[in-house]
Parts: sequence; C-alpha cells; structure tokens
Amino acid sequence: MADTMDIPREEVLLGRCCECGIGLDPRTHPTMTCVNCLQARADIAEGVCPNGQLFKCRRCQRYCGGATTYVACEPESRELMAICLKRVRGLKRVRVADAAWIWTEPHSMRLKVRLTIQKEVAPGAILQKPLDCEFVVRNQQCTDCRQQFENFAWTAAVQVRQRVSHKRTFFYLEQAILKKNAQAAAVKIEQFRDGLDFFFRQRNDAVRFVQFLKDCVPCRVKETKKLVSADPKSNLFNHQYTSLVTLAEACKEDLVVVDSRTASRLGSLPRLLLVRSVNAVVRLVDPQTGRIAELHTEGYFKAPPSVALSASQLEPFVVLDVERVETPKVTQPPEKKASSKKRRRQEAPTGPRVMKGFLADVTLARERDLGVNDDQITCRTHLGALLRCGDRVLGYDVRAANLASSVDGLGGNEPDVVLVRKCRKQDPDGPTPKRHWKLDTMEADEVHDEADHTDDREIFLSQLETDREMRSRVNLYKDGDHVDDDDEEGVRLEELLDEMKVEDEVEECAEDSVLEGVVVRGSGKS
Repeated sequence: MADTMDIPREEVLLGRCCECGIGLDPRTHPTMTCVNCLQARADIAEGVCPNGQLFKCRRCQRYCGGATTYVACEPESRELMAICLKRVRGLKRVRVADAAWIWTEPHSMRLKVRLTIQKEVAPGAILQKPLDCEFVVRNQQCTDCRQQFENFAWTAAVQVRQRVSHKRTFFYLEQAILKKNAQAAAVKIEQFRDGLDFFFRQRNDAVRFVQFLKDCVPCRVKETKKLVSADPKSNLFNHQYTSLVTLAEACKEDLVVVDSRTASRLGSLPRLLLVRSVNAVVRLVDPQTGRIAELHTEGYFKAPPSVALSASQLEPFVVLDVERVETPKVTQPPEKKASSKKRRRQEAPTGPRVMKGFLADVTLARERDLGVNDDQITCRTHLGALLRCGDRVLGYDVRAANLASSVDGLGGNEPDVVLVRKCRKQDPDGPTPKRHWKLDTMEADEVHDEADHTDDREIFLSQLETDREMRSRVNLYKDGDHVDDDDEEGVRLEELLDEMKVEDEVEECAEDSVLEGVVVRGSGKS
C-alpha cells in the first residue's frame, strides 16, 4: 500500500471551452473548443448539394455516366454508387469516408445514399458528419438506342459473300472472327444463304473489319456509297458506305483446275491440284509430286481456278499396300544476307516447295467394293508418311467423277484417285468417337437462311481434328473431363481453353479521387 502511494501520478491539465466553458483536455482539443461549438461554428456540408438527377435509358436500362457514356449497373452496385457520387456537386471540398445505400421503393424513381464526410476545420481538428443525398431518376434515351430507330442507324456495312453451295469457309471465318473479337464494333449481324452482313456505326470500324477479312481469306472488295441526307447550306452530307467482300470459291481439300498460264507461273505444276489450306493465300499441292505452291489474292482473282470436286464428294478407301517412292534429294543453295529491301525482293524464292514426308505408291480398294468385287486401284500420293496397310483414307475417285468441263485440255494425265486425308474413324462399324472439345458460336441478330448445314459443319470439324496448323488459328474449348491424347494428330489437351463467360464490361465513369478510400455498403433490403 505504501509503495502504491509513493508512485507519482501523471499531472492532468484541465481546460475550458472558449465559447461554452465546458471542461476539456487541451491535448485532444488544440483549438480549446468543444465538438458541439465547432459543429455550430463550421458547417462542413456547406457547398455540398445533397440533391441531384440521374438519367436512365428506358429501353436498355443503362445509366448515363457522362456526356455520351451509358453504363449497365445493377441496383445498389459499386458502379451505380460511382455515378451517384459523380453527380454530387461540391463533393471535392470534403473527404468521403463511407457511403451506404438507403433502401427506397424500386418504382419510386428515387435513389438515396448516406455519406460520411470529413473536413479539417482548424489545424489538428477534423470534423465528421453524415449526409443524406437523394437522386431523382429521369428517363433519357441513350445514343445507341436512338440511332437504332433512325433511318441512318448504321454508317457502314460489310457484305461478305461466297458463291458456293457449302458453308465450310464461313465456319472457319466465324471462328477466326471470334478469336480476334473482330465483330465487337458491329451493331447488327444478319445471316443469309450465301453470306453475312455486318453493320457498323463508324466507317473506320468497317475498314478495319475488311482488312481483317483480307488477312483471313483471299477476297476482293467493291466499295459503294449512298447519300442519306444533305444540308447544302451547312455543307453537311450523310452517306452510307457498303463494302461487298467476295470470298474465294476454293476451300480446303477441294480439287481445283487452274489454267495453263497459272500452272506455268507456279513452277510448271500440273493443272489438277489439291487445295491444302486457305488463309491469306491459297496453298496448292500436287498429290503426285508433293510440291506446294502459293496463290496470292491478285493471282487468284486474275484467273480463278475452277472447283472440280468438293469435300462433300470424298469417298472412303481402304489401303491394301504402301510402297515408298525414292526421290532424289533437292539441295537448297546457301542463303545470302540481304543488304537492302530491293536485294531481298530479287533473291526471294520462286516456284513450288516440296512438302514434308515422302511419296508412296498405294494400292487401294473402295470401301463399298469390299466383298463385292476385286477392283483395286494404284495411285501415287503425297501422304506416304501417314498411311499404313489397313487404314481408311478419304479421297476423290476421279474416274467416276464427271469432269468433262473442268479437265478440258489436261491431256488425259489426271490420276485415277487423289487421296486427301486419313480417316479419324478407322472402324466403319464402330461407334463414332465423342469429341471432348467444342467451338464458340457467333449469334446473328437476323437469320434469313433456313437450310441445314450439319454435313458441312461435320466436315469442318473433321478438318480441324486433322490439321494442327488450322487449329492454331481458332479457339477450342474443353467439353468434358477427359481428353484422349493417344492420337498424335488429334486435338491435345494443351490446345484447349477453359470455357469462359464474358460479361458486359462496365466502363469506369467516376473520378479516382472521389472513390479512393470509400467503402460502399448496401441497404440490406431487396
């Protein structure tokens, strides 16, 4: 007890409020003024307007976040809170410490927010005060919805057409567009029997889209424009621009016939060639020699090759025997260093290239002839490295095809059978293997094509399964928990992407200084 009495106590300095005289501690009140007197003397909410207006589009239910910006917001969301705080005038004079929603009737067209604001009224003295703000929601049509009801809702249109009976090129083009999200700027997409129409509000978006199509498929473009309205006094004119994009008719795995001049320009290749791939250029392969040549857009449309046989006319064959053909090795000259752009252009390689693998003489039998007759066919193919005895392979039976008009002038040197690719389903009587991957689809706003293209889509999917280079230009998504990786040429697990749902991106429309450090809370009612 004695030891406790000997401990010196801390000296307490008491003071009085300079206005009301209430006792206070000078260490916590450097202004020698109590909280009540400070609040009565200084109103920190002065200059902050607690009332405001919000504009909402009745059709798309988006809120106006700026002069021309409309944002999709959920009720009592952080995005909607940012728009409300931006509408409070004078909020930059104070610091927002907290923000919470106050529940209102959904049909009242009112929004209420309770703010906690802070402000330094004197050196070392910070006041805090709640402030209720009320916003009236007004209906105002957004720019996008308004333009859809006007006569010139779109400024530029891109009409993509291909004059063929199948849809395989458009299936590939659809996946290429989705991978690059090239259709993001389109306000409307219409589907027709022979193509698609894309509508854009800005002409620059249409020009970029046309350039993207040129990088995907050989095509030619025809530009037109139409006068919509004019004001001669102000020298203002509104036009609608239309780009007609005609795609090349040749598709992957088609058997085409080129004219004699084109065949000579490609390196003295035969006129009957197989289309290996179609992207920015058309790659042609001679199935009897394995030589590959590239046909660019200008050369293609200067003398378009005629399609003799299409992929829908492929027939299954059974390999009875494979005999490798020994060919002399072609030695390439050593590359020289180019010192200028002109020199590189002069030394650029010309003529066809030889594809990987080796040639083979293959003995075949049509699958439908097995057990019926002993008809056998011997042909030379560029797929010698892939074929084994007993394999099923797809090819064109040139003997049974009616090519009188297409092969006129070939001299009768065309092969009996042209092999295209190996079948993924080797057992014709077995079950069809299930694909553990899937593709995304591009939804069209209006569909004017009621035809069934299931067979064309199945051919396109089969081409994806056997062509790794083609798969690298599209996005494949997982569809199942197991992926069969036994086949080296099949779709492997590392090529697949997880399925992702892309929600509408919400644009940032509030100032960072206003939202920094603000805690947004809901009203607790639904």
